[in-house]
Amino acid sequence: MATLILILHIIAHNVAEPSRRYAKLLGDFSDIRSLNQSISSTGRHPLTRNCELLPVYTDAVCQRKDIRVTAHLWNIERSLLFLALIAVTATALDVFDNSTEVIGKRSIPNGEGTNNGYFYSVYSDTTVTGTYTNGPGGEYTLTWGGSGDVVVGKGWNPGGPMSVEYSGTYSPNGNSYLSVYGWMTSPLVEYYITDSFGDYNPSTGGTHLGTCTSDGGVYDIYTQTRTNAPSIQGTATFQQYWSIRQTHRVGGTVTTGNHYSCWESVGLPLGTFNYMILATEGYSSSGTSTITVGQGTGTSSSAPSGPSSTTTTPPTAPTGGTVAQWGQCGGIGYSGPTTCASPYTCTVANAYYSQCL
Repeated sequence: MATLILILHIIAHNVAEPSRRYAKLLGDFSDIRSLNQSISSTGRHPLTRNCELLPVYTDAVCQRKDIRVTAHLWNIERSLLFLALIAVTATALDVFDNSTEVIGKRSIPNGEGTNNGYFYSVYSDTTVTGTYTNGPGGEYTLTWGGSGDVVVGKGWNPGGPMSVEYSGTYSPNGNSYLSVYGWMTSPLVEYYITDSFGDYNPSTGGTHLGTCTSDGGVYDIYTQTRTNAPSIQGTATFQQYWSIRQTHRVGGTVTTGNHYSCWESVGLPLGTFNYMILATEGYSSSGTSTITVGQGTGTSSSAPSGPSSTTTTPPTAPTGGTVAQWGQCGGIGYSGPTTCASPYTCTVANAYYSQCL
């Protein structure tokens, strides 16, 4: 803004000052026509008596006392003013255009670290717009829009079996998930315990392996393979594990150990825990989310138990018989029956688990 003001000042001085001097010499002649009439009646050009007052034009005017010189000088003045207006307009438009461009291309910076005792992680594509803010304690706020993927949240590094308590507001428009989200290594696994989502069910395209009842709700278990996808180990091929709550909620307790046990019970092996956050994720969508996460006083169990922490595992048939729908029919270490009851077929979910679907 200061630069623009300086430019305007310089232009105004260099254009207005010659114009004032020129107007002084021409007196009351407001245009070429009136000046021409004066010359015709008097036979005298007004500039010839004031050559010393206009040094810029002295030689030309004093040597050529005709209307063509005056018209040429008049047009120069008008052209200078016109160019000045163009320069001012272009400068103003350029400043406005740059501001718009910055807003349009603004993305949420990637990073991770510790804030108020909690690990936080921020990942976003460059086409995502919005802001992420770490708040007090386990609180964070995300406002997002644009295209591409954004995943942010606060939690722990490493994660693992614990009682995760959270509260807040979550208002997505489009494809978005609110989940306990984390990674394991050896094997490399990306996992979600999803309590709520937008207008797209993340289980689409996944293989349903059963259900897990935990913390007062029933979660559907899915898995799918991600090929040459971004991961904590760079671009890689890995499994995704999903527990998706059948009735949505925003706030409550997530006993992660119950879900780990459910996954193992349907043949999904666990690895070494990496980071785990209460995450808001959006993909080519928009919305706002303000979440506060913390660790509850309860302890997680190695196996779900009790009415609020029970596991529903796929039914299996005795050795030598047939396997009912959802039952395991193959996989590394499996020694049960491999024939599915009609009309189901044995479908491979991964190297450790095949299921009658």
